[in-house]
Amino acid sequence: MTELRAGIQTAKANRAELARPVERDLSHVPPDVVADLIALLRSPEEINLDAIEVALQTMKLDADALGFAVCEDDANYVRTLLYRDGRVEMLALTWKPGQRSPVHDHGQSTCIVRVVEGLAHEHVYRSRETTKGERRFIERELKPGIVTRTPGSMTHSLGNDGDTTLVTLHIYAPPLAKR
Repeated sequence: MTELRAGIQTAKANRAELARPVERDLSHVPPDVVADLIALLRSPEEINLDAIEVALQTMKLDADALGFAVCEDDANYVRTLLYRDGRVEMLALTWKPGQRSPVHDHGQSTCIVRVVEGLAHEHVYRSRETTKGERRFIERELKPGIVTRTPGSMTHSLGNDGDTTLVTLHIYAPPLAKR
């Protein structure tokens, strides 16, 4: 029985390690295509999530324009930091087929995501406090150009269940806390 428990713990540790994204920082040289968005984020006024959402919906954006911010890794999805200050951060995420985030929430951060290329697959979960059975609540497919807003308290996972590369652009306000 002890060997079985040890095997289960090892498997859980291996899954956790595989789910860890590769972290990159291009905030010192972000792609030109996000310059106007960065100017909006730098505005001295309070962060306006509605304005950010509209900007993401209306900007001309594709994976080629993101240039070096799009970076694939065979083992894990890649998170590339494009901008961060004390109020907000922006990341480009690249997901090869089969790569998925672990089930998570964003703590105090609201997340606005634009699907740039590929199809994103999101699983949204009920909180543990509201259900005793199956936690998965909805599954949805997000196509290129779709912009979605996720409150920090929502538990979900996002990933690439398709057969082509997925590229997403994420804005977190406030920046994600390191866990």
